[in-house]
Amino acid sequence: MSGESKGVQALLREKQPLALYVHCVWKYKTIFKEIVQSEAGSFITLKPLCPIRWLVRLVAIQAVVGQYEKVLLSLEEMAASGSSDTCTTARGLLERFQKGHTLLCLLLASEALKELECLNRSLQSKTGSVTGMLAAVDCVKKTLRVKRSDERFHQIYARACDMISEMGIETIQMPHIRRPPKRYTGNAAAFIPASTEEHYRIEFFKVLDAVDVQLTKRFDQSSFDTLNKLERVLVSGKVEEVVSLYPELNRSSPEVQLAMCKLQYPSSTITDAVKHSESYAARNKLDQVDIEEICQLFISANDTRRHVFGAFI
Repeated sequence: MSGESKGVQALLREKQPLALYVHCVWKYKTIFKEIVQSEAGSFITLKPLCPIRWLVRLVAIQAVVGQYEKVLLSLEEMAASGSSDTCTTARGLLERFQKGHTLLCLLLASEALKELECLNRSLQSKTGSVTGMLAAVDCVKKTLRVKRSDERFHQIYARACDMISEMGIETIQMPHIRRPPKRYTGNAAAFIPASTEEHYRIEFFKVLDAVDVQLTKRFDQSSFDTLNKLERVLVSGKVEEVVSLYPELNRSSPEVQLAMCKLQYPSSTITDAVKHSESYAARNKLDQVDIEEICQLFISANDTRRHVFGAFI
């Protein structure tokens, strides 16, 4: 099929010299499926690690970790099947995936992404509220702080070591650590982790600390306090001092409207409160419409309407 002299590639170029040959990569996509089905009978489709959508990242990592050995077999077959760019990429991935620290880092990343993706779903909920959002952030921060312990890391590290031993891949190695210049450390000796477990535990704690700091930075703001108070006004029906921050609002008017709306439509969530408030506001607008004027305009548009409807009283 791909022969340069008598294959389809050559025949196409006879008809169109500008036609470019691209090696078919579809068979590489099916190699993983065939290997897994031959040994396990079922498989989870591998997904790309999306750089934008958070909700795809954990699924992609779990699909690889859960089928790590099958991924290695697939990469080995892809790497040995030719000399195309796809084979070169497979060789590079195989070299990475055969290192024990790659598996460990995937397991560690799952610990943080698991909580962040749960938070992401909560923040994107259609029935969410400011109060619920801040409570979800606080819950995630507390969960991550619980995971920031020597015992939890040791469990993850031991699991990675067991998987590495079963698959026979390279053990977890200490990466090269560059010593800081003496102008920064002085005569003090530079800190060097005593073991690979200690090194990766420090790195894991750094990640969890960075997540905690960023969540605090993004959600511990005065604007959220204002939004929380406005939300409480809508839900409770009681006007608070926060309304005075908006001079375009008449304090007495919202107070009456919210009280009447609250009596007629008791709300327990911000979503219900907003929905009922919009409905109440729309009905009030209709009450203010001059029905007689609209009818007179409609009837006086032409003689036929005046003859059929007569005068509006």
